[in-house]
Amino acid sequence: MTSRSTVLSSTPTNTPTVRLVQYITARENPSEMNVFYRRWLFNAATEMAAANGDLESLQWLMESYLPDAFLTKAVSAAAANGHLGILLWLFEKHRDRGYWGYTEMCGSLTHGHSDVEWLREHAISRAECMVRVMDAAAGSGYVSVVKWLHEEYNVSMRSAISNAMDNQQWEISQWILEHRELVMLWISWDLPAKEGALGFLKFLYSYSIGRPGYFFVTLCVKQLRMAISMSLNVFMRMDVKAAMIPQ
Repeated sequence: MTSRSTVLSSTPTNTPTVRLVQYITARENPSEMNVFYRRWLFNAATEMAAANGDLESLQWLMESYLPDAFLTKAVSAAAANGHLGILLWLFEKHRDRGYWGYTEMCGSLTHGHSDVEWLREHAISRAECMVRVMDAAAGSGYVSVVKWLHEEYNVSMRSAISNAMDNQQWEISQWILEHRELVMLWISWDLPAKEGALGFLKFLYSYSIGRPGYFFVTLCVKQLRMAISMSLNVFMRMDVKAAMIPQ
């Protein structure tokens, strides 16, 4: 049988209203509910409200339902869905009740939201979070964030280059390789060849970075065969025309 408390966490197809939340919680008995489950329910509901930009419900949950509970996912949910108004409210009113360690930027970077700049200025930098943010920025094409993390915090770019190349972010890939700490001989030329990134391939070749893979070699052979075939066709047409000229 579905409990009323389960309904609270499984209504996210529509933005939860304060009336619905109040109706459900008014009928639960806190003394009978497991304290850990109640906190899980609170975090599920606040995450849902933050993700949907539902400030009214979020405010009631935090200030009336469980006014002392810590948020585990609300900040990240608001950032990932581009709700700067929710972030501002959480930061100004309940800063000490949520995570502000730069990982919130990952969802924002991945989805291309403008609150990235606000998070850069207000989130608390934590060394253990920086590599994740660097990877997200590299894979999403945020050159400015990649440069900032490298120059301000000297964040490792070892995994960021893979993220950038996997997502065809060639400008960032080139910048990372130009500022690399290690010679990355393992880089394959196959992906840029498949995507037609000629400028990036020329860069790799100029600096002797990486090596051709099977696809690249196969592509070169195919192009060579096509070039030879085209040349032969041209010569054959020239021979035919020459043979048709009266002597």
